[in-house]
Amino acid sequence: MRKKPETTSFSLLAAPLALAIAVVVCGSDARFQEPMIAPGTASSIVLGKDSKVVADVVTSTDGGVTDELGIIRGVAAELTPSQLTTLEENAGIDRISGNQPAALTKTGD
Repeated sequence: MRKKPETTSFSLLAAPLALAIAVVVCGSDARFQEPMIAPGTASSIVLGKDSKVVADVVTSTDGGVTDELGIIRGVAAELTPSQLTTLEENAGIDRISGNQPAALTKTGD
């Protein structure tokens, strides 16, 4: 009796590989693509009622959304002073604060 060829290992690799290729070729949601950071911009956290709405408002000012922060209903963005002023006046924006880097200072023993 002839043994059936093994295809399990190929099948297990094919799906993740296809997904990775699709993401690279097609990209992700354009609102959340890493923008080129321009001189004179500051990294900010922009909060509102919904992170996707906040992202749309930020991109409407030509601000660069760097990360979606869904759990806090906001985005991280690179913004110029004039974009900050425009966003502060927008009713869809609840709060804007500076975005500072965070680092782990101690690990468990």
